[in-house]
Amino acid sequence: MNQFKHNLQQHNDVDTAINYAIALRLRPKLMTAIGAILALMPLALGIGMGAQMQPPPCQSL
Repeated sequence: MNQFKHNLQQHNDVDTAINYAIALRLRPKLMTAIGAILALMPLALGIGMGAQMQPPPCQSL
């Protein structure tokens, strides 16, 4: 919220401040989500080491 207020004071336009805040916050969230998805992909697809040991929980993803 502080970053948004700072952007609003700099740009004097709510739309520009919102777009800048979204761009600033979106990248870390996307990186976290993509990392989690890629980490769970072998389990979900049933490939790799341990795939035959853990099939029921992995298929529920």
